[in-house]
Amino acid sequence: MTLYHFACVHSARFILDGGGRLLPNLHPVLNIPVIWMTSSYRSTAAELGLASTQLVKCNRMAVRFAIDDPVDAVPWSAIRDKLPPRVALQFEGARGTRPALWWISTATQSARVDN
Repeated sequence: MTLYHFACVHSARFILDGGGRLLPNLHPVLNIPVIWMTSSYRSTAAELGLASTQLVKCNRMAVRFAIDDPVDAVPWSAIRDKLPPRVALQFEGARGTRPALWWISTATQSARVDN
């Protein structure tokens, strides 16, 4: 299974400078380091929950990375079911989101540019 990770140009440079490795980052709500991925080759920023312009001003969909052999990736639903409903709503409440496309992992991933 191949999963995809989208990044802005700035983050993509960091990933490429690190040899194409995606490193988990501490998520402020989940309070664990994660990498967000999707099973969808083509998605919109809204579907992936990347449409916020309040958090960052850059295009978070500028570069698509492919992860051909994801390590310890689980669908969002596996995490969602362990969260209080109000917390899950923070992720899923924005118009147009498609959580069924979301995957996460706490492991470093090897990735390649795919666009």
